[in-house]
This record gives sequence, C-alpha cells and structure tokens, in this order.
Amino acid sequence: MLRFARHEDSAVREVAIDVLRRFTDDRVAELSRDLLAAGSLEGIELLAANSRSGDFSRVRELLPTFAADDRLHRLVLNIVSANNPSPNPEAAACLTWAYDRSPCSFCRRSVVEDLLELEQLPQPLAVECRDDCEEETRQLVG
Repeated sequence: MLRFARHEDSAVREVAIDVLRRFTDDRVAELSRDLLAAGSLEGIELLAANSRSGDFSRVRELLPTFAADDRLHRLVLNIVSANNPSPNPEAAACLTWAYDRSPCSFCRRSVVEDLLELEQLPQPLAVECRDDCEEETRQLVG
C-alpha cells in the first residue's frame, strides 16, 4: 500500500491513503511527512494515528488562504479527522482555519469541541460561535 500511496494516478493514491490512514506505523508517518514536504495536503489524511511534532505546522503552511471549491469540505474533514480521537495541540491553527472556512455546521462544531478541549479557542471565534446556526455549537460557548 505504501507504494500505491505515491502512485501517479490520483484514484490509486486515494484508495491507498484511505487504507493506510487506519494504521499506526512509522512508515505511514514518514509517508505523511514526505507528502506534506512535497506540498501535498494528502498527507493530512494519515495524521490521525501517525502525527509527529511539527506535522501540523507544515499543514498550516500548506492550507490555502482562500478555498471555495468542492475540495474545501474534504480538506476540513481531513483536519477534523486528523484530530480524533483527541486533538493535537499543534493543530490549533489548522482547526481555526477550518472553522473560518467551513460551510458545514457539523465540522464547525467538531472544531470548536477540539479547540475547547485544547483550551485554545480564540475569544473572537467564541463570540462568533454564539451566533452559529447550530444550537449545539452555540451551547458549547454559552
């Protein structure tokens, strides 16, 4: 699978990465770092079980300043998923980016939960959450 995660065909890469994301292994962590170092956000998908110090700093550098296409939701989901079952303190900037750009109320709530768990919810974001369309998100900061 590791070989296929570097395949030139994006469909093959996607399947291989989807399989590898379920495993905790130094080789998967290395693959994630290599993908991120090459500028590929596909490396995010492997971080949930394989993140190392500095990985989320690299992710934050790669996040687009503006993303309005269909890939945005998948990118936000990858950031949220990479922080499960418990959020990584180094991911706070990525989580804040995800909240600021996500059109999905479920994703925004997940981000807020993670930032609260990390005790890194920025005050301006907490104020904004009070007006979120989802009641559960409003209650989190209430």
